[in-house]
Amino acid sequence: MKRYINIFIALIVGFGLMSACESDIEKPMIDLTGESTVSPELDNSLTGAGDLSFENETGSFEVFEWTPADYGQQLAVMYSVEVAASSAFETVVSLTDTEALSAAPTVKEVNNAALLLGIVPFEQGELFFRIVSKINGIESTESYSAVISRTVTPYVTDFPSVYMIGAALKGWDTSLAVEVYGTGPSAFEVIAEFHNGEAFRFFEAEDWGATSYNYTYFEGGTIDANFENANDGDTNIRFIGTTGFYRIGMNLNTKTITMEALSGQPKLYMVGNAVPDAGWGWNSPVEMEWVQDGVFKATTTLESGSDKAFRFFTEFENWGSGLNHPHYVASEYEIDSQLADAMDGDNNFTFTGTTGIYSITVNDIAKTIVISEAGTAGPPKYLVGAGVPAAGWGWDSPVELVQVQAGVFSATTEFAVEAFRVFAAKGDWGSGTNYPGYADNGYTIDANFENANDGDKNFKFIGTVGTYKFTLNENTKTITLE
Repeated sequence: MKRYINIFIALIVGFGLMSACESDIEKPMIDLTGESTVSPELDNSLTGAGDLSFENETGSFEVFEWTPADYGQQLAVMYSVEVAASSAFETVVSLTDTEALSAAPTVKEVNNAALLLGIVPFEQGELFFRIVSKINGIESTESYSAVISRTVTPYVTDFPSVYMIGAALKGWDTSLAVEVYGTGPSAFEVIAEFHNGEAFRFFEAEDWGATSYNYTYFEGGTIDANFENANDGDTNIRFIGTTGFYRIGMNLNTKTITMEALSGQPKLYMVGNAVPDAGWGWNSPVEMEWVQDGVFKATTTLESGSDKAFRFFTEFENWGSGLNHPHYVASEYEIDSQLADAMDGDNNFTFTGTTGIYSITVNDIAKTIVISEAGTAGPPKYLVGAGVPAAGWGWDSPVELVQVQAGVFSATTEFAVEAFRVFAAKGDWGSGTNYPGYADNGYTIDANFENANDGDKNFKFIGTVGTYKFTLNENTKTITLE
């Protein structure tokens, strides 16, 4: 028993010695108040001029270098280059975060900061820079360098468009003008279809009275060989190349017109089981309508569900041409809140809204993906009758034909071998239109329907019982079933 008591006493004494030794050690202290912190010091000159130019926007504005901050011991310190429009730094833009002792923000980053801070484009202004340090993750440890200033003249980043009007494109009508996007100072570019032997002209606005630029304006510059002087009353620009799609570039300062032939009209497809009309295959992808360069639109059913996803593709039957959710996020697109990352193996899109028919627009110019709510194009129509089992002959649950775009109505529902009718107003039997009402008005009606030849000459479904997508198009005068 004595042996165990001795061991116990030894442990107590040892622990006491350890505690005494530990208390005698002077522990390093972290300065959380900033009172004894040595701030970073900028090595750059106190004043100077900075060059902001669109042509050099990817280049470095200036390399900022500084000495390290000292918080009393070695710690992970984060540094930021801050810029403001006044030395008081009331409003601040942070350009970079780094653990290094230097940073080189680009011309574009500084120019964007200048615009955000209210400096007027093409007018000289002053920017103030400083370095702020802090212990990584602890806001209260911020410490600031002295302030330096730079005189700058920012440039605009939003460039106006011009327009092409003429038979070489869509016709001599201002409503048919083709927008040519501004890509830089006096520089423009767009993809469009050109027609051989026809002429056109550039206009500053969709207006005959706007300033225009014909062939003679560009003489003395460089004009692509696909063009010649039309030698008409306005010396327009005649296209003499092969009819097709081209990327055209134009610069009013250098007086140049360039052209690049494309293999065909730009394409964008939707494929995936969240788009039931397409599914995961190439038998029936949803081909989006090419509205104009960079703008694609489709009206289709979008289905929600944890196992439902889709992706955009730029080439038919080419899985490698897919564009997933992270692609658009990295490209800084504003994506509709009803679309999310499916977090599957391919990071596809998933639809989080209510299953239904929607209009989806991908705009590569504005960098947006927008989904319209079903029916926003106008009031719906209705299907009622035994041929549409979900509705029957009553107004308790008519099948709503959503107006997905002006004059186009659509619904996905089950059809039975019975009669039904189309109605323009809910609850109003007098608003119905029967089979002859459409057939006699020049409509092409799907072969799955015929005149019921009943008292009201309704529609009769004569196809295989099942679920179909019914589309009534008043613009093309067609009634189709898929």
